[in-house]
This record gives sequence, C-alpha cells and structure tokens, in this order.
Amino acid sequence: MPDITQPEFAQRFIDRMVDVVGLTFANGTDVREYAKASSSTYWNQLDMRKAGPEDCADFEIEYGEWEDA
Repeated sequence: MPDITQPEFAQRFIDRMVDVVGLTFANGTDVREYAKASSSTYWNQLDMRKAGPEDCADFEIEYGEWEDA
C-alpha cells in the first residue's frame, strides 16, 4: 500500500463504514462520528494501518463494539 496520510486514512475509513452500514447505526448513533473517533485506533497500530483503511473499517464493522456506541 502506498504511503497514506492520517487524514486520508480517516476519510477512507469513514467512507467505507458509511458505505457498508449507512449513516446511522440501529441504535441511532451517527456512523460518521463513530468512525472518525475509532479510525485513530487503527491508524496508531502500524500492522493495522498497513492493512488499509477499508480493511480496518470492515474489521471494525465485523468485530467492533459499535452496537454499544
């Protein structure tokens, strides 16, 4: 994966979550706000960052605790 900046990573992470989940979670939480806050967790872990923002967002959707957000 080519070098990516943190803002680019965050935006692609957010876009992916919105594309897959929609604008709000079932509990009413704003997906964009949640994704913006959680993207830094993945950015700060080099191995996750290397996986790319879309894969990280998919992982968050699959395994994250967003249902409790």
